[in-house]
Amino acid sequence: MGSHLIVDVNSKIGEDTKGMNIGKINSLTSLRFFAIMTVAVQHLRELIGWTPKSGWATLGVTLFFVLSGFLLTINYKKILTRQDAVKFLWRRFARLYPLYLATFFLSFAVIYFRNLWSGTGYVSTMANLLLLQSWFSSINIHFAYNAAGWAISTLFFFYIAFVFIQFDFRKNFLIMFFLSIISLIISVIYIIDNNSDWFQIHWLLHMLPTNRIMAFLLGMALAKLFMSMFDKLKNLNNFYASCIELLLIVFILDRLSFCMVLNALVPLISINFNMPQLLTRQLIDVYLLTPLLSGLFIFICGLENGLISRFFDKKPLIFLGELSFSIYLSHQIVFRLLALFDNVNDIILVLIASGITLILSYFLYKFIEIPCSQYLRQYFQYQKNS
Repeated sequence: MGSHLIVDVNSKIGEDTKGMNIGKINSLTSLRFFAIMTVAVQHLRELIGWTPKSGWATLGVTLFFVLSGFLLTINYKKILTRQDAVKFLWRRFARLYPLYLATFFLSFAVIYFRNLWSGTGYVSTMANLLLLQSWFSSINIHFAYNAAGWAISTLFFFYIAFVFIQFDFRKNFLIMFFLSIISLIISVIYIIDNNSDWFQIHWLLHMLPTNRIMAFLLGMALAKLFMSMFDKLKNLNNFYASCIELLLIVFILDRLSFCMVLNALVPLISINFNMPQLLTRQLIDVYLLTPLLSGLFIFICGLENGLISRFFDKKPLIFLGELSFSIYLSHQIVFRLLALFDNVNDIILVLIASGITLILSYFLYKFIEIPCSQYLRQYFQYQKNS
């Protein structure tokens, strides 16, 4: 299935990538798994009562969004007609929604079993079924049912924006970029004027689609640069490529642990711009440092010349990368159910949670994600030809 987030590498709409000879980038398929695992690890820490590391989920989701923009742009150079647009969006729907709906009902079953009915009213239910929950500020809506679903809601907005951009890349990309800047400025002003709490800040800066699209746009821009430079960079010396990959890994590990770079930047910018440190930290993390590290790592791994990217190009990791979407949508459901067993040893609980999540993800991938996607695509083709 290739190295894409929710795309078929061999599917081209409008202009194809003929002559570029980029092919499948298996290392980026594996990278999907590591992106999702950083999110799952944060939620796993919360399950066993360890101090949450919020930066893990931020990095994982941001990497997920940048990677999506990067690979979609490589695989779909231009959408030329309305029919191309409809075909593209239907394929995204066919790949996303059946799995999303299955995990929605699984989360409903867990809610029923544990009697957790808070946040399951009519508005919340409809918003989640229609993939609109990330547009709502209430935690009882955007985190209702399967809390991981907010990212899919946001991602689907990116797909719509992607279609708009591809009709006239340079012009429409700039339009989307400046609209996202305006959205972010308005959000920051609102946060400062209303002295917003953490939950409001988190929704505005981490979840709101018009703000978070910046990560997706970064991926698109890097993909354009990657395609223009690919012939020059594809034979990059293995030693140099490995050194760059390892250096980026050092910075990424710092972001996941000590946060030395982030901690150095926050007071510097906070004092100079007279902004609250909490707000400054979120802005630097979500809109500067983490997207930059994610984008650079995706770019260099896409060349597949270094030690790390070649390590990612292994069948077991590629397979886990293919499961990543199912893992993402199922892990919190499993963790929420296992939260009942708070008297179980932490190590045993981690092993059980990881094992059940991987097994469930495999079955969701094999019996829901792939067959439903294939059926809906065939249905679309049948309707088109009839």
